[in-house]
Amino acid sequence: KVLDDAWRETTGEKRAPNLEQAQYVIEVLAILEQKTKGNLSNEERQFLEQLLYELRMRFLAVKGAGG
Repeated sequence: KVLDDAWRETTGEKRAPNLEQAQYVIEVLAILEQKTKGNLSNEERQFLEQLLYELRMRFLAVKGAGG
């Protein structure tokens, strides 16, 4: 689950996504990916790549839908 999905599932409460915070988290994870390049197992690398891909796609979808 990404962005607001986990919160909504846990609490049943709907709230507007915080795009600024989401973008910050994506940027931090991208930096982590850069800094750990060559030092992760294949499983860790694939997990991080997939996580970043899913977060970026979800971010663009939510942003494109007007937040």
